[in-house]
Parts: sequence; structure tokens; C-alpha cells
Amino acid sequence: MTARDRSRPPSRSQTDPVRFPRFERRRLTCGATLLALPREHSPLLTVEVLLPAAAHWNPADRPGLASFTADLLEKGTESMSSAEIANAVESLGGVLSSGAGWASATVSLTMLSR
Repeated sequence: MTARDRSRPPSRSQTDPVRFPRFERRRLTCGATLLALPREHSPLLTVEVLLPAAAHWNPADRPGLASFTADLLEKGTESMSSAEIANAVESLGGVLSSGAGWASATVSLTMLSR
């Protein structure tokens, strides 16, 4: 590794090329696009759903609706309480989270793949 002068921005010739991994892209029957990045040597599986439903689309008379709805995803359903959902996810070594920002809402699940 070579030392670099960090007192000024690098010249174009000093910039290291960025190589992104190749994603698999599939169109689901519901119209959503699935992007997958297989990592054979990783013991983790991460699924992140990005939805076009967030603060930007809140009705004017209901500020915070997107965040409230995203938070409800972890609070339970008719068939499973929040504790049951948490126990099911944790039994797989996983973490479930959801949230909403200005432009999108997300639901994320990370768990052991093996």
C-alpha cells in the first residue's frame, strides 16, 4: 500500500477504480423488480424491500402516516403478536426492522442462511 498525500484532493489519476458486484435482476409476476447479490461464502441472508410509500405521499391532513404504518409492521398481526414475530425471527438468528423516510419505506430482514 502506498502513502498518499491527504492534504489536498487526489488528482484523477490517483483515484482507484470502483468495481461493483454483479447483481442478478428479475421481474416478479407482481411487477416488482428483484435484485439479488449471491454471496456463497457469507453465512447471512439479507432481504430489503424498498417501497414507494413514504412521507412524500402522506395526505396533508395525516403527517407521519408513512412512519406510523411502517412501525406497525413490527407490532404484530391478527395471527402473530409482536413477541411471536420477534421470537420467530430471533430463532433464525435474525433481525427485522422497518421504517419510512421522505421518499421510501423499507422492511429489512437479516438472518443466518445456514
